[in-house]
Amino acid sequence: MKGKILKLSAFIATLMISITSFADTYHNITLKTGQFTFGDKTQVIETAVLFDENSTSEFAIEYEIKLRNNLTFGGELIRYKNTFDTGSNNATGTHFFANFKKYFDVATHVQPFIGVGAGASTVRLSGSSSSGTAGDFGLQFMAGIKFPFEDISAVIEYKVISAEPSDDVGSSVDLSGDGLFAGLAINF
Repeated sequence: MKGKILKLSAFIATLMISITSFADTYHNITLKTGQFTFGDKTQVIETAVLFDENSTSEFAIEYEIKLRNNLTFGGELIRYKNTFDTGSNNATGTHFFANFKKYFDVATHVQPFIGVGAGASTVRLSGSSSSGTAGDFGLQFMAGIKFPFEDISAVIEYKVISAEPSDDVGSSVDLSGDGLFAGLAINF
């Protein structure tokens, strides 16, 4: 599994370096936080567990390169925590996605967008009843609005994530869900 994630990361890095030759002069780094909700709060890991469906410590950081025709390419790291079994255990979900977005110019400072991302998803379980790590492929779909200004932008974004990392013995955690994120971007 680690080999697959390493190969995928190398491919994404190579793609990001080569695609910059098609870029305009627009780049940004966006810091986001929000509310993420698990789609399936009752899961079986080693035994049946009940997850708190609302995540905590939601954080995302994204880098974008604007290409021609209002297309962007970039990478995003998303991280959040969920407790399970009455809060005595934690599941930390981490996703690294390569994203493509299409922006639509509707006004000078209003740009709706849609997008898709694919990449690596991992989960780390810690606590008294379960511990370990797992990883696999994940997908995300997003739609939102960017409010761009000269040096900064504000972003509101709805995400749907599909990921079910599994370990070497076949146990898996369904990290799939949806959420609303908001953030600020530095444009350069």
